[in-house]
Amino acid sequence: MFSAWKEPPVPIYLEVYIFNWTNPEDILKPNIKPHFEEIGPFVFQEKIKKVNITWNQNNTITYNNLRYWYFHESKSCCSLSTKVTTLNAIPVFAASRIQNWSVILKKGFDISISAFSTKLAKVTTADEMLFSGYDDVFISIAHSLLKDADLPIQNLHKFGWFYTRNGSFTFDGTFNMAYTGPNVGNVEEWNYQKYMSYYYTNGKCNKVRGSGGLFYPRNSQRDKIGAFLPDICRYVPLDYESDETIDGTLGYKYTAGDSFFDNGTKVPENKCYCGEYCAPYGALNVSTCRYGTPSFVSNPHFYGADPYYLDKISGLNPNKTKHQMFMVVEPETGVPLQGEAKLQMNVFIKPIQSISMLEGVPTFFFPVMWFEQKVKIPAGPHFILKILLHTRLIIRCTGAVMIMIGILLLYKLYGKKFFQGYKKKTRKALKLSSSYVKDSEKPLMNLGINTKSFE
Repeated sequence: MFSAWKEPPVPIYLEVYIFNWTNPEDILKPNIKPHFEEIGPFVFQEKIKKVNITWNQNNTITYNNLRYWYFHESKSCCSLSTKVTTLNAIPVFAASRIQNWSVILKKGFDISISAFSTKLAKVTTADEMLFSGYDDVFISIAHSLLKDADLPIQNLHKFGWFYTRNGSFTFDGTFNMAYTGPNVGNVEEWNYQKYMSYYYTNGKCNKVRGSGGLFYPRNSQRDKIGAFLPDICRYVPLDYESDETIDGTLGYKYTAGDSFFDNGTKVPENKCYCGEYCAPYGALNVSTCRYGTPSFVSNPHFYGADPYYLDKISGLNPNKTKHQMFMVVEPETGVPLQGEAKLQMNVFIKPIQSISMLEGVPTFFFPVMWFEQKVKIPAGPHFILKILLHTRLIIRCTGAVMIMIGILLLYKLYGKKFFQGYKKKTRKALKLSSSYVKDSEKPLMNLGINTKSFE
């Protein structure tokens, strides 16, 4: 079990779908919506290994995740050299961070970036967009103009959404997880902290909690479960939806619903996740987790979200089967039977005065890409799980049988004697009763009265 946890033996695949922006030239035309077409999947095999493992005295284990992704062309739609038109992210992120600066400072920044380009769109390859990154002059400009700002570009020389992540064990952070007891599998600390500082509260929103992904609570209820997701710096709750049978084993199916995507309207405790901007239902504000960049996550194609998102753009087609995140858990053991993790990355676009690139643009959520990981328990471990579950049932049944046998043995040893004695006492009592009845028919006393004297 430990070796499987340390280095999962089953293949794990990451499938990425990129949204290609087909009409960037129409961005300033109020009657034409930004249109997107999905390109994918680009499939990567993921290798995960736990490193820097430390066993602690408080029944927890500390570790890092070392991750590698290898492109799997035979499973993919197309090559990594495929050209895509996407968002020119670096200047958009920088503009978002300086939107509250004075007009003079913003104009200075605008002049600097306008010398090279004022386009909101960026043409690149899928490979550059994802892992290898692309050179961007805006990074050098941002280095000099925003050197005091807390931006991720300070340590970057290229930009890619997963750039520097391949082969890194520090990106996910350091985990502290319980390995025994009722909280087995739960993340107790992240980066040596029980509470984060990303959200505007010291309560539940900032608390590090939830499963590390391998185990969920034993004896799970038809209510909700949750996991800690470092990519968005928060606890991810999943709501019970239905019972599901996976290859003969009963499981509870949990999905990403109100508990995850609500903005505080239906689930009041979610209000603290909003930050400075509370988006309509269906998209999570993760800006504070992403260095203040206007980043939001949602279900793919905004499945289940407020109609607001799809009203602003075109080309997306939400589908429950394709785009719903879920996890099926065996309730007694908490072992995941099947799961499909799916999230979409979005950038909030709005007009910003004095920034030419964003002046006059519509307000909308730009869908960058979505990705999924499908996991199903392999036949071998599933067989062992079935044996475990059947063994528990056998133990229960055997226990009941042993109790019955014990009762029969007790009866055989002591019950017979007891009932035999009881029968003897009953017979004796009946004889005494019979004798009493016969005696009662005789005169109680001979008074010596001669009845003839009354005649």
